Amino acid sequence: MNDTNLTIRPMTIDDFEQVHSLWMEIHGFGIRSIDDSKEGVERFIRRNPTTSMVAVCDGKIVGAILCGHDGRRAGLYHVCVQENYRKHGIGQKLVERCLEALKAESQSDRLQAERDWQPLLAEPRLEILRQRELL
Repeated sequence: MNDTNLTIRPMTIDDFEQVHSLWMEIHGFGIRSIDDSKEGVERFIRRNPTTSMVAVCDGKIVGAILCGHDGRRAGLYHVCVQENYRKHGIGQKLVERCLEALKAESQSDRLQAERDWQPLLAEPRLEILRQRELL
């Protein structure tokens, strides 16, 4: 596998058929009929439009992660790479892109919350200042 042929990008519902086929070919991979149906994945992607990722090599999806958050906690679900493409760092690249997307969303959410709440605060909250230092 050549890294120049690999693209990591956000998952869309149009990717569902290839992603579902990938899930089905991985030995021991468990899916649930409701949550992992096309409708369930579509709801998940609508709630988290920028955080789930696919790895595409030569036009074929070879890896995928469903990644989402509820504003406090984030989770990675169905992390998978097709067997023939393992040991090339694809899983790591998928996770890194998910974390970048989560960080971007959290910064955007945090800044919006600060703008919304700042007029009500007499002075900046210590927790907000500490969060800025961490990011």
